[in-house]
Amino acid sequence: MEAGFYRRLGKTELQVSRLGFGGWQLSGVDWGDWSESIAGRTLLEALDLGLNLIETADRYAGGHSQEVLARWLRGRRHDCVLAVRGGIDFYHGPPHPDPSGRYLTYACEQSLRRLKTDYIDVFLVEGATAEAIRGGEIFETLENLVRAGKIRYAGFFTDDPELAFVAVDSGPTHVLEVPFSLLKPDLRALFPEIGRREVGLLVCSPLAQGRLGGKLDPDVQFHPLDHRSRWDPEQLRRDLERAKKFGFIAETLEITPAQAAIAFVLDHPEVTSAIVGMRTPEQVRENLTAWRHAPLPPEVRDRLAETFEELLRSARPAASG
Repeated sequence: MEAGFYRRLGKTELQVSRLGFGGWQLSGVDWGDWSESIAGRTLLEALDLGLNLIETADRYAGGHSQEVLARWLRGRRHDCVLAVRGGIDFYHGPPHPDPSGRYLTYACEQSLRRLKTDYIDVFLVEGATAEAIRGGEIFETLENLVRAGKIRYAGFFTDDPELAFVAVDSGPTHVLEVPFSLLKPDLRALFPEIGRREVGLLVCSPLAQGRLGGKLDPDVQFHPLDHRSRWDPEQLRRDLERAKKFGFIAETLEITPAQAAIAFVLDHPEVTSAIVGMRTPEQVRENLTAWRHAPLPPEVRDRLAETFEELLRSARPAASG
């Protein structure tokens, strides 16, 4: 892959690809029709084309996603950087956050076992409250895991900007992962400060789970086992209408809507990598080229600012009512 496709992740020694591979689609559930063979070939296609960042969470399908990942990574573990989320206890009763040192250590060790690896490159704590983060036990636990050689670096997953700053202010946070897209742009207000602190920034859900891919219509019928079958139809309709307002990006750059959505995320210089869920080798090849379209041209950025302002104005009456 040509120069520019890899970036240093914050202050770490890790060089990661501008696109990362989202591991949820390897879970075998939550996405309807699924074939491990296709999922595995999709992962290998990504690695063969130069993607080296793989993100997964221990709770995806109760750990099955990590087991599938381990099978297809056999012999290629050192070709990739593994970012693993943990902190939601799904082992003991209904899933619930548990930021205790005992549980985080257990979760890390279980992920190591399922992934059949001796170490995790980036361990991301999810579900922690501000109080728990400030308490210090999380950071002490993460430092112990680093010293034990079980993880190399640590950070947090959050969709709360206040919590993100609590994390970087309270201890050695090397990496943050946040959801961010054209349909969820509010978190970008924290990007400049995160960048100044040299914290590695990973973005997940750049395609809003397909809403920005240009292939869904308002009357889509998802497979009963697809988690999206539980989406509110009216909210989906509104989201797809909003997505259409950004169609000018793809038209101007002569690329697909999915590539446009990813390019928007990578247009933010603080973002190291966009983590994309991909279910077929064809999707890998399509999405991979999106990074070449960032930074966006000034005219596209100007129109984006106008579109966001227009959407903000249109939302105000409903919010005040």
